[in-house]
Amino acid sequence: MPENNDNNQLKKQFKQFKDKQIIVRMKNQDEIEGKLISIDNYFNVVLELDDGIQFIKGRLISFLSLNE
Repeated sequence: MPENNDNNQLKKQFKQFKDKQIIVRMKNQDEIEGKLISIDNYFNVVLELDDGIQFIKGRLISFLSLNE
C-alpha cells in the first residue's frame, strides 16, 4: 500500500503544474516552454505551444519548472 500512496502523492505534485506555463529542461540541455496539458507517472508530458501541441518522452526530460 505505501507504493500506492507514493503514486497518489506524485500525481498531486504533478497536478500543480497542469494548465500552467512551464519550462521543460531536456537532458541535452534544450529548453521548451509551453502550457502543460498532461503529465503521467512516466514523466511523459504534453505541452501546448504557440504553434501546436508537443509530446515529450519522460526519459528525455531532466526537470520541469514553473515559468514565472
